[in-house]
Amino acid sequence: MASGKITYQDMMNPLFLHPSDSATSIQIDKLQGSTDYRTWRRTMEINLSSKRKLGFVKGTVEMPTDDETKAELWETCNNMVIAWITNNLSFNVKKSVMYMTNAKSIWDNLEKRFALTNGSRKYKLNKDLYEVKQNGMPLNDYYTLMKSIWEELDCLNVLPVILTPTDEVKKLLETIEQLKEESRLFVFLNGVDETYSLQRSQLLILDPLPSVESACGMLMQEESQREILHKPKLDDTISAMYVQGQSSKPTVCIVCHKRGHLSDACWFVVGFPKPNPKYKSYQTKPKNPSQNFAKWTPAPQKNQPKLATTAQISTSDSGGLLFTPQQLAQLAQLLPKIAKTSDTDDELDVHFSGMISCAHENTALNEWIVDSGASDHMTPYLQNLDPDSLVNHTPTNLPTGATTAVTHIGTVVLHNGLILKKVLCVPHFKHNLLSVQKLIRESNCEI
Repeated sequence: MASGKITYQDMMNPLFLHPSDSATSIQIDKLQGSTDYRTWRRTMEINLSSKRKLGFVKGTVEMPTDDETKAELWETCNNMVIAWITNNLSFNVKKSVMYMTNAKSIWDNLEKRFALTNGSRKYKLNKDLYEVKQNGMPLNDYYTLMKSIWEELDCLNVLPVILTPTDEVKKLLETIEQLKEESRLFVFLNGVDETYSLQRSQLLILDPLPSVESACGMLMQEESQREILHKPKLDDTISAMYVQGQSSKPTVCIVCHKRGHLSDACWFVVGFPKPNPKYKSYQTKPKNPSQNFAKWTPAPQKNQPKLATTAQISTSDSGGLLFTPQQLAQLAQLLPKIAKTSDTDDELDVHFSGMISCAHENTALNEWIVDSGASDHMTPYLQNLDPDSLVNHTPTNLPTGATTAVTHIGTVVLHNGLILKKVLCVPHFKHNLLSVQKLIRESNCEI
């Protein structure tokens, strides 16, 4: 370097320091303890080797004793290596090696303190390997996590070097490598989520089996397609029963712990219907019938949508229901068959769970509730009935088990021309009740 230029021979000398080298030239994750020591050591060895200073920590580059100039250069490089090491140690670890003057002594001290025995480390790595699951994480992160464990195990499981392998030895080594790749593939596929079960089956029937990298690439393509193209679709039958404005959480009764209703509509609270065997045992006595019926059928709220988004029924401007033959046929397919001997709680729950309220006007006079479990049309408003068909009638039972009086029976003509025959006038009802069963019978439809 007499001419002032850095030559190739200068750069090959381990005692050479580039003008750009400083104490912060190497920046890696700081060493915390034994848990990350092997990763830290491997990263530091790579960085020191790139600067031709690995010999200072391995002991292969010793301090010259015959040349004072070279001894001074060695001391400078040794201090630079110490700076690189200590700057990448945590504060607590740095304090324990701060006053050591030899890079190899610091390196050996860290090795004795934090290097675990191969047996313990192998056990820990294999245990982590079989416990790793995708659990919703991206496939790239899942593969990277397993790859880091495999690479560290490869460093611990070093095979002896064969200088002149024969053909048989080469074939043996190829077979061992193939078996190792298959084992890794099985572990990798075992940890992926069940959403990739179809792709996993397709990969396992390939002959020969793909490598782990190829399998990961195929699964990542499927993952990308799902992110771009996948759009969840609701089943038509389920979406037809969905009511806007309701919570997405399932409704669970705190009294009987069954789904589909709240405690204020539970039969254990309001009483069982008369045909039910539990009618006498759990029958409650409300203060007045209207209070009991209020628990059974709550009053509609303003500005609350009551029509299912995919099951809206066309109406006229003034209210009423309009059914075409095709709509009646579709409605008949959705309704369950109701046997005459239905006495169990589950069957009765199914009957009343088909109730859909359809609000056509804000006033209760023109509002009709479509009920799949009711046997007759009912209305609390006498003015809805045709005056020419009024007759007196005997009391009847409400769904809550209470008995109320039916004052008249008549015919109702809706504004769209639909005629409802033999409609019961029940003053204690709060809404107009339209029986789907009776409407189907009158329309000559079959379930």
